[in-house]
Amino acid sequence: MMKSLKNIQLDHGQPAIKQSPWTLLLLITGVVVTAIVIVSLQQIGTQISKLQLEMNQAQHPRITSDMLSLQGKENSTKRDEFIAVQGAIAELKLPWDELFSMLESLKMPQVRLLTVEPNPKQHKLRLTAESASTEDMFDYVAALTKQSLLSHVFLLTHERSEDGRELPISFVIEATWQH
Repeated sequence: MMKSLKNIQLDHGQPAIKQSPWTLLLLITGVVVTAIVIVSLQQIGTQISKLQLEMNQAQHPRITSDMLSLQGKENSTKRDEFIAVQGAIAELKLPWDELFSMLESLKMPQVRLLTVEPNPKQHKLRLTAESASTEDMFDYVAALTKQSLLSHVFLLTHERSEDGRELPISFVIEATWQH
């Protein structure tokens, strides 16, 4: 008795998958959106480069001969504004933190610092102060000369007031700061 064998059919090929129209639409939409994102990123990169260049030029302006040779009232006003802006930028570049830290580190209760006037072009600092005595004034000047941030410390003027103030001696010191 022999049993009959059933035929087995093997199909090694992939059956065709039917694509829906939505699949093709999603694929096309994805390609279009990707292209739009790439173009937008390139435009943003260009804008960032332009802004960085403008910011660099604003932080480091250069006086050209054209700017200095401007004529007429309007051009003269623009030139004056430009020079004023350059002065403000130079003043902002001062080592303010170091200068103030150095001045605050001088613990002399008998001396009161009234004003700090920088001159960025000459790297000079003018200090106006009051003290109880001439010895205190000279001690303050000596303390400033020992500061590494300052050089060429000079007592420019001093004046004694007889109006009964707590700190009768007013004085002005000028120093050059190291840059």
